[in-house]
Amino acid sequence: MKKLLTEFSSVNLETYKSNLNRYFEYNPSPWFNQLAKFLPVFDSAYKESENQINRALHIDLFTPIATHPVWPGLAKSQQEQFKMKFPQLLQLLEPDILLTSLSVSNLKILLKNAGTEIEEIFDKEEIGKAAKYVRAYRVDKKLIVINGRNFQGTYFGGMTDQFVRKCLTEIKGMI
Repeated sequence: MKKLLTEFSSVNLETYKSNLNRYFEYNPSPWFNQLAKFLPVFDSAYKESENQINRALHIDLFTPIATHPVWPGLAKSQQEQFKMKFPQLLQLLEPDILLTSLSVSNLKILLKNAGTEIEEIFDKEEIGKAAKYVRAYRVDKKLIVINGRNFQGTYFGGMTDQFVRKCLTEIKGMI
């Protein structure tokens, strides 16, 4: 664990987790609102709450720190300055579930970096909504990766809340 921490910085793990948690206590981007409304399905929330037993964090696949502009807005030359730390973050944080909204190519990168044994366990597309789907994967028999995708790349965007909740509830029942 110490080796992984020193790869990130001299900051200790508890400080890093605390900083990830505190982001949502203050003025988070409204971009997270779409996903926040579905977190209760997994008894989770971004903000500390008496009603939730799990805490949701946001981490980026390509960079362990927030960027301005956000990652897609950075020039390729700027993006190349970051070394991917996602595999190390998974080891440090040990999440049970990852909720993502990734393109097929970026999802492949995530899954490749998350583990070696990948099994698709769920795949549903909302009827009448082209390219709007929820898929779930079990990685190394434990980590669950749920990808809710649309053309805009927003979490479960363009899908009805009823469809998303139904999918997430079905997935929760499988784990």
